[in-house]
Amino acid sequence: MEYRTWSVQRSWVLYRVIFPVAAGMIMLLASLLPWLVDPLGARFSAWNLALDLGWQFRLGIFNYGILCVACALSIFLVAFRAWKTIQVGEHDHPEASRSSSGFVARAELTRTGLLCLVPLGLFFLQFLFIDLTTITELARHQLQAMLIKLHLGYGSAATLIVIDPVTFDPLDLHSRLAVIVNNLAPGIFLPVLSASLLLVSRVFWPKPVYNSVVVQRGRRLAWLLGGALLLGVLLGRGPVALMSNFQAQHALSIGDYNGALGWLDTARLLNPELDQMSSYHIERGQAWYYLRPGEENEEAMLYLSATYRQQKDYLSSYEELLVAWHRYSQQSWVQDELSTTLAALAEQRRPVAGAPNSRLNKDNSALPWLQQLVQIDPMNAYGHYLLGRIFYEGANYISSFSQMQSMLDLVQDTNFKSAAYTYMGLNSEMSGQPVQARNFFFQAVDLDTGYHNNTARQELSGIR
Repeated sequence: MEYRTWSVQRSWVLYRVIFPVAAGMIMLLASLLPWLVDPLGARFSAWNLALDLGWQFRLGIFNYGILCVACALSIFLVAFRAWKTIQVGEHDHPEASRSSSGFVARAELTRTGLLCLVPLGLFFLQFLFIDLTTITELARHQLQAMLIKLHLGYGSAATLIVIDPVTFDPLDLHSRLAVIVNNLAPGIFLPVLSASLLLVSRVFWPKPVYNSVVVQRGRRLAWLLGGALLLGVLLGRGPVALMSNFQAQHALSIGDYNGALGWLDTARLLNPELDQMSSYHIERGQAWYYLRPGEENEEAMLYLSATYRQQKDYLSSYEELLVAWHRYSQQSWVQDELSTTLAALAEQRRPVAGAPNSRLNKDNSALPWLQQLVQIDPMNAYGHYLLGRIFYEGANYISSFSQMQSMLDLVQDTNFKSAAYTYMGLNSEMSGQPVQARNFFFQAVDLDTGYHNNTARQELSGIR
């Protein structure tokens, strides 16, 4: 029976090398494929995502691509050692293999498999707890993409987790998780596959003989505690900042406004990127509003504006924000709140929807809000798209064409680009440029791989 078992293990010898080599190739592929997709279409590979541990020290050279390559090299080293073991014929000596190489191989495969999961763990730690600037940008684009999809006029791929633009708060962990999950790309799943291959490949090695191994538990425990302490110092700053912000929220809920400001200052000290988030300043504004009633400052105005918007009193919300924007400062977080409120005011009129004879009044009432939106935030793709639609409905083809060009410069999503090219074609067609119009329609059709955009196809076929 012993000989038969060893004969079966000898037939598995090549898999000891094949599985680690495959796992290493998968990690190399993971470094090349996109890990994250911006809601407006931009794709970020592991090489485009800089590593940020929360110490405001970020260099492009330290990125997730480097981590994936380092993991791949460590896997190839394991594969090379397995190949050398086969070459020296160690597998012909069962007892030696069981007592030494079998134990080493299984332990190394386990360690290397867990190492492959490190980039994945750091990714979620960074974008859920540390890199709040990037998550705020993604959230901003997520809201714009959702609003554009409302007016495409045809179906498109639905998001995995539905987000309510009214209640969305990027400072909330659930909201950040929803944004990340909705925009994950295939490359981020490959480290899991690589780790699984390495852990599965342990079955091709003989089980270790633990009686011959002296486990120094005290020393191992000391190393584990030291490593945990080091990791806590390196990686704990961002999570601790959010814990301080959570304490501030609790203090606000019980009316301890001085305590809330103290916790908020501590949170910003630990993670200065909180200063880029409007939700953080709304919390500060709530404390200032009750501590110093009647005294105006931009954060208190931001809190009042958010309160009005929750009550769907968008006009009062806009008035508070406009004063803060012009009187105090034009910070990015004021811009975010003002853009959200202006979009809500425009959407309240339900533009470019309904019967053609009822659109004119709705479109005209939404037009001033959208024009102010693109003036305050020229990078707002939603504002440019909807303005282009309204100008086209109003026969202002030159302005509509210009707005669609501006949108085209801001998006990389093929669905959105197809819509922009379609209206550029329609504007060209109505302006008496049929050749240019057909070229735009062809570009729109080429980008519409999901066959959703029937408008461009109908224009090319001459149906309309």
